[in-house]
Amino acid sequence: MNKTTYFCKKYIIATLALSTLLWAGEANAKPAWVEARKADKLFQEGKYEEALAAYDKALEIVPDDQRIQYNRAVTLYRMGNFAGAGEAFLQSLARGGEKIESNVVYNSGNSKFRVGDGTARSDPEDALKRYKEAAQYYKRSMEVDPADMDAKYNYEFTMKKIKETQKDQQQEKKQDQKDQQDQQDQQDKKDQQDQKDQQDKKDQQDKKDQQDQKDQQDKQDQQDQKDKQDKKDQQDKKDQQD
Repeated sequence: MNKTTYFCKKYIIATLALSTLLWAGEANAKPAWVEARKADKLFQEGKYEEALAAYDKALEIVPDDQRIQYNRAVTLYRMGNFAGAGEAFLQSLARGGEKIESNVVYNSGNSKFRVGDGTARSDPEDALKRYKEAAQYYKRSMEVDPADMDAKYNYEFTMKKIKETQKDQQQEKKQDQKDQQDQQDQQDKKDQQDQKDQQDKKDQQDKKDQQDQKDQQDKQDQQDQKDKQDKKDQQDKKDQQD
């Protein structure tokens, strides 16, 4: 169950080789072996969904075989179901796979890393969590097999990724705070302008009201003066007639 790993500068890509499945003296060995071999062939042909179905069928016969569990996990990984692959790798270890622990935890790390990459843009917090989990798996892989340079490389790569993600989060947080402050400043400025506009409008209305009141008063005064003059004229005319 060796693993062959190669790396791009900014991305981890793992190609995992399937194991040869052997049973000795087991009552269900033949039918399970048939399904497992069928699954191996389908996997090598790139027919991953069909291979997965064949592995599942084999596991119905020998559910505790960690080798089939491991190969099933590899198939899920190739299908891009990284979350499912991570769970399946751990299941293979839980079923007595101590002999393949290094591969299992290594590939669990790969799965966690790929899940993190999948959520990096939409949910950076979740991505950071997955990267940290991946780093722990790579660290465990190095403890099990100190000579595993792939695990060492992936661990160091992932730790850099964690730092980059944390740095990006800090910058994004600062930008969000700046955006919020700018938005608040704009709102405050708008509120102040609105308040000034309202005050100017009120002042104009008050001025208009005062002018209207004055005009009305002037008009009333003129009318009073006219009425007074008319009354005087009438009185004068009457006096003359008398």
